[in-house]
Amino acid sequence: MDGGIICNEPNVQKCDYLYVINDSALPTALFVELKGNDIRHAVKQIQASLDMYGEKLNKRICARIICSSVPRMYNDPLFKNLNKTLMKQYNGNLHIYEKSKDEKYSDI
Repeated sequence: MDGGIICNEPNVQKCDYLYVINDSALPTALFVELKGNDIRHAVKQIQASLDMYGEKLNKRICARIICSSVPRMYNDPLFKNLNKTLMKQYNGNLHIYEKSKDEKYSDI
């Protein structure tokens, strides 16, 4: 998304990538943000991208944050609110992974 879908707008928060999986049984959009360790900023970027494109996608939406180290964010209200929104409005979820994570589509 950053530099592709949203370009020439440096002051607009956005996540790094958007993957759209056109599965007829369960079409899914996956927002991905790559971050060092500022997870709160990553959550804000995903939230901003969701606010801009969530309803337009008309799909289940999940989000992933890939970072160099994972702080304890799961009890942070910012994280909890975004995860709650993804679950209730978009039948999705939010996960934070350290460095990399192989994830099968069936496990998303």
